[in-house]
Amino acid sequence: TNQWILYTHTNDSLEFNYNGSGNAEVVIDTSGKVGIGNTSPADYTYGDLVIDGAGASAGISLVSTTSSYGGIFFADGTSGSEKYRGFLQYNHNYSGLTDMLLFGSGGATNMVLDGSGNLGIGTQGPSSPLHVSAAKNDGWLAQLINTGTGSDANGLDIHAGVDASDYILRTREQDGTDVMV
Repeated sequence: TNQWILYTHTNDSLEFNYNGSGNAEVVIDTSGKVGIGNTSPADYTYGDLVIDGAGASAGISLVSTTSSYGGIFFADGTSGSEKYRGFLQYNHNYSGLTDMLLFGSGGATNMVLDGSGNLGIGTQGPSSPLHVSAAKNDGWLAQLINTGTGSDANGLDIHAGVDASDYILRTREQDGTDVMV
């Protein structure tokens, strides 16, 4: 078969062909950028690793055991939480968290999505579709601000029951007046 490894002096690239097609499937260019299914990874803004599905779907699979996790970690150092200042981590069954997608920043988990579809912000155990938890002693716990100026630029519509009279909400008018609805 036509499988090969080629170093090209003219552009200082290393190319690999492993399926016998005659074309390079993997390229490492002179700056260390890697293209999988792409021979010009430097053409992309963040082309350190480019995976090209050649017009079809493309993806990355991170395979880990059922008692561990897989993740992508953003580091700005090599010690302590510098090794994982930001992260996206899926726990299969690790550290007491099962089937949870963790979102981290500042070296800590700040948001989780559990296997039931519950989203937790400030909690690793969301008990409802949206569960926000924080010890706020100053300012609002949450803000939803509509900056629209059209005639239908409404606020927030929360139903606590099944009919039109079942609303529980405090809103603030433009003049600062609180309205209990």
